[in-house]
Amino acid sequence: MSATDYDAISREYQDSKLLPFRKHIEEYTLFDLLGDLRGKSVLDLACGEGIYSRRLALRGAQRVVGVDLSAGMIELAQEKERELPLHIEYQVGDAMHLGAIGAFEVVLGSYLLNYARSKDELLRFCSSIRRNLNPGGRFVGFNDNPANDIQFYDTYRKYGFVKAGRVPRHEGDPITYTIINADGTEFPIENYYLEPSTYEAAFRESGFEAFYWRPLRLSPEGRETFESGFWDDFFAHPPMIGIEAT
Repeated sequence: MSATDYDAISREYQDSKLLPFRKHIEEYTLFDLLGDLRGKSVLDLACGEGIYSRRLALRGAQRVVGVDLSAGMIELAQEKERELPLHIEYQVGDAMHLGAIGAFEVVLGSYLLNYARSKDELLRFCSSIRRNLNPGGRFVGFNDNPANDIQFYDTYRKYGFVKAGRVPRHEGDPITYTIINADGTEFPIENYYLEPSTYEAAFRESGFEAFYWRPLRLSPEGRETFESGFWDDFFAHPPMIGIEAT
């Protein structure tokens, strides 16, 4: 998707961050992987309207920089910064072609890498991440799960989205998420499929020493708030997955 596409759906995308899976699985998994952020510098790539940039700052990160391709998303993030100043720096930028804008201890990429349509584009993302990490730094991400079997793409409606893709599936094929907000508003987001081995190779070739697929976690609140079995389909065939690289 282009920056203009995201400009057009920036408010709807912001609302989608209120869907239960966002808080109880996505956010919980990410911050479990991130660990103690106190005093650390963090670069938030594909920061959108800044929801995780703000969470990073509130959890004690000393410096937070948010970068997104969409000027509309950055405008929303800056609105929030004016309402509640957290000293977060935001800038419009393309993470695939990002120069060295700092030396960070952590780079966060929530739904960043699944915009790569080829190994070459994925290598560019990985190189941008590596370029902005201190030695020994970490990348933590949340991603479309390339191991998610396409036969289960239509089973996530009760969680606020469905997926669609081509059969048979090949590298570079689109994966379309239709997000369904609580008010019934629907909008599409297009990701792309790459083999798990392509991700692993791209990080290795970009200079990372280790790469891990990290399983999803469910928050205790999410387990207690929803009826027994509500999350079973999500975890039986995880549509997303965590990533960690050092």
